[in-house]
Amino acid sequence: MASARRDESFVLKIAALYYMGGLTQEEIARRFGLSRPTVVRVLREARERKLVEIRLTKELPDSTRIETELENRFKEYRLKEVVVADNIEDNLESAKDHVGQCAAKYLSRTLQKKHVFGIGWSTTLMCAVQHMDAHQTAPSRIVQLGGIISSANGAGTYELANYLGTKLGAQVEHMPAPVLVASRQVRDTLLVDPIIQNTLRFVEKCHIGLVGIGVVGRQSALLKAGYLTSKEMTSVVQKGAVGEILGNFFDEEGSEIAVPWADRKLSVELTKLKTIDNMIVAAAGKAKKKSILGAIRGGYLTTLVVDMKLATALLQ
Repeated sequence: MASARRDESFVLKIAALYYMGGLTQEEIARRFGLSRPTVVRVLREARERKLVEIRLTKELPDSTRIETELENRFKEYRLKEVVVADNIEDNLESAKDHVGQCAAKYLSRTLQKKHVFGIGWSTTLMCAVQHMDAHQTAPSRIVQLGGIISSANGAGTYELANYLGTKLGAQVEHMPAPVLVASRQVRDTLLVDPIIQNTLRFVEKCHIGLVGIGVVGRQSALLKAGYLTSKEMTSVVQKGAVGEILGNFFDEEGSEIAVPWADRKLSVELTKLKTIDNMIVAAAGKAKKKSILGAIRGGYLTTLVVDMKLATALLQ
């Protein structure tokens, strides 16, 4: 049976204390001897009976509107939150810097002392690390989620983890080996190395991660760094690859693509990304539209930080 309609004056009083008096729901509950869920129901009733009208006094910026639209569009997947950088210029480097700033701000409100924070590689992540506040809360550990990838601009895993650890005063757990090694035997030998074993133990404890997302083809970071040949890249493209995270390739539906060099790879698997509570992907540029869509459909991220151009492309 439906609950009796509450006295209007009582509902108004609760609403006034909350919306005008600044009392918390817990404080109101204690004052009237109610449970907090009851206070929540009374406030909802105030809105439903039109006793309270809540409205924004400022028009939502385009970035906020697009964030909400993307969250609603992909709510069937693991994606929970979208952050859109409020930039409109076409310059890719500028877009990466804007995304980096947004990722840094997001981390400043989410990172906690108890967290083990995993990091990957990309030039956008480098921007994020540079914008991090040295005085913000530092995690208990910073962990490389993949082996070393050569990068002339300092955007590799080792450089990013080390720079951030120094900046925040946090201990770093390194993976001191290339992301792709010469053979399976070499990788198996490295996996029993005490330092790498210790790092992998912290990977298992990872609460929050930040990774970039790679495209396939001539612009691939793995190709540019010399870890893959043009022939190998062509083969993965022919298999339907649209993107890559930490050296793991996937198609437009998010399904992982089997590659012959998988047993030479030293990085976290895609299946592991699905177990990290808050997996953040930061990316810029419309060229990464298919990569992002595949990653969303694959369930590899919970938080997405992108520039305006890429966000708009994802909505189309």
